[in-house]
Amino acid sequence: MDTDIPVNVITPEEHDKTLRNSVSVLHRFVGDTEGKLRFGLRVREQLRQALLRGEKPDSYRLDWLVSASDAVFAVLGEMARQFNDDNPQDRISRQDLLDVLLTSVNRLKKHEPTGSGVEESMGDGKIS
Repeated sequence: MDTDIPVNVITPEEHDKTLRNSVSVLHRFVGDTEGKLRFGLRVREQLRQALLRGEKPDSYRLDWLVSASDAVFAVLGEMARQFNDDNPQDRISRQDLLDVLLTSVNRLKKHEPTGSGVEESMGDGKIS
């Protein structure tokens, strides 16, 4: 059967080259840490602006922020209970918990190693 429809036939070499190029583009996209950090910076700024306008944005980042904050509070509560149990002569105050948070903020800003795995999850600090 003779047809006038052109047939796209590519050689195995052309197929391999196309596949390698596609994989290369995918690796650059997935591994673009600075691009992801810039994206996060833009999203955080959009969230901040929405909150300043009195809006409650529907955002996966805001959901994560609230969830992470809840987890931090749970850890602080457990640490305070443990301290109080271990030191009956003393008691943790709200200021002590704020000191823990401020110390953590300072360590994050300095990129001080903690052994917690946090460092591996962050970017290199060029974009904040």
